Amino acid sequence: MVIVRNFAGRKAIITDDSSMYHDVMIRGDDIGWFLEAIIIEFGTDLRAFEWRLYFADDEENIVPYLRRRFGRLDDKKRLTFGHLLAVVERGAWFE
Repeated sequence: MVIVRNFAGRKAIITDDSSMYHDVMIRGDDIGWFLEAIIIEFGTDLRAFEWRLYFADDEENIVPYLRRRFGRLDDKKRLTFGHLLAVVERGAWFE
């Protein structure tokens, strides 16, 4: 949980169903640093993880803001903290 708080901030409400990108808004370079911290801390193999399906790169980050502003959903898949915990427990990425 300490790793999550370092990237999400103290005020973010985080549950197993919270999406890192959609709900907690971990974005841009932070997602790379966050996933690197998971790999280092837990030894989780994330080589099969296709991050672009779940997170926008820096150039795309304005698009989700505008979509949300006008009531449209992001087209990125939801990666929840509950699923990430299951990945860490298994030791490698799985869908």
